[in-house]
Amino acid sequence: MTDLEPICGLPIAFDPETFALKSTRDGWGLPQPGVRTAAEMRPILLDPEAEIAEPVYWMYRDICLPGHEHMRRKYGLRYDISVFRGEPMGREVYKTAGHYHPHIQWRYPISYPEVYEVLYGEAVYLLQKVDDIYRDPYYVKVEDFIVVHARAGQKVVMPPNYGHVTLNPNPDSPMVMSNWVSDWFRSTYEAVVQARGFAYYCVNERGGRSWIPNTTYRQPLPAIRQARTCDAPDIGLVAGQPMYPVAIEDPAKFEYVCRPQEYLAEIWGSLELQV
Repeated sequence: MTDLEPICGLPIAFDPETFALKSTRDGWGLPQPGVRTAAEMRPILLDPEAEIAEPVYWMYRDICLPGHEHMRRKYGLRYDISVFRGEPMGREVYKTAGHYHPHIQWRYPISYPEVYEVLYGEAVYLLQKVDDIYRDPYYVKVEDFIVVHARAGQKVVMPPNYGHVTLNPNPDSPMVMSNWVSDWFRSTYEAVVQARGFAYYCVNERGGRSWIPNTTYRQPLPAIRQARTCDAPDIGLVAGQPMYPVAIEDPAKFEYVCRPQEYLAEIWGSLELQV
């Protein structure tokens, strides 16, 4: 078992052999995880008939220590942890299903953000902005596509109006990540399913990885932009400093998760786009 408490701030251990998360505190346990199945993943794969291990990944939603239930009730903040395998999905690098978030209100044409923290292994986040998630994908214009790599202890904000997919680039290791997200909405997956995934598929090839365009979308697709994550202490994001205790001590630092319209400069300041 690997002790995750130094990196996540919660009494949790992880078994990379069985993919199990376990509480290390007597009298406190984790919620039952939801799972993503192979059947749910196949519509968005480059190789829909690829052999895929089950379950594909595990999602532990609304984790909190006793006395911290107010984070969700009072501030609308929910803390989750997800566990991912690493095996490739056919030619593709291991990935999640991907989703979009709805707009926060009719008068604010921006969607809710989300912030991830890598707890074990490493992750690659794909951020995709389209002109309309509700249109037929053949007419959808992909306006931007950003790739962000993160190691254990680093945090990455999924900005407003960007859908996101998570990759585990290491086929020999599982990956664990946490997130703070608003409890005021539910993610939408349908647009990703209809488009058979995001604008690019990340595939394994001899000598490295490459990107295959998804021809379901309106062409041409935008060039792939690379970005790196930066510390943003004003919104609670410092590499190596667990997000959970920071939010418990000062929930206002994560207010942007529910009210992004007031924190756009801070959100984008946490990402450094590469020229």
